[in-house]
Amino acid sequence: MYANELLDALPCHRVRQGPQGLEELYVDLDGDRLALRPGPPSSDAIAGYFDRAGVDLPAGCVADVSPAALEWVADAARALERGWLLLVDYGGEAAELFGPAHPEGTLRGYWRHLVDAPLERRHGRAPGPAWLARPGAQDLTYHVDFTAIAGWRRTRVS
Repeated sequence: MYANELLDALPCHRVRQGPQGLEELYVDLDGDRLALRPGPPSSDAIAGYFDRAGVDLPAGCVADVSPAALEWVADAARALERGWLLLVDYGGEAAELFGPAHPEGTLRGYWRHLVDAPLERRHGRAPGPAWLARPGAQDLTYHVDFTAIAGWRRTRVS
């Protein structure tokens, strides 16, 4: 089974290590624009993600994680009676992705072939993350956590 740039197209959760612990960053409305709002992690899978990866997310750092990608890999592996999964994507190891090398996470928007194209200011306010500005009109992507993807082999696939 071959998949090219599939995993980075699956939904991800944006999380941050806040002063009180791990918090998820949710998309919300701020007047007439989309903005991020912190809240508790939406599932135990997110809260335990970094424990399984063996990584402590540093204070203030943002990470983009995808339990959906892990589920897809496990389902694909179960579907194979024999053979290989060949997965091609942008990504890195958990220790690299979730730390000082990417303190703002890896989520990016592509619009007209530009990464995080500049945004105009509206009403004197900063517009927020570029990837929130054009919903439905740009591609979103993030770097896949290869440590977690490789970890499916360490769990029993039945």
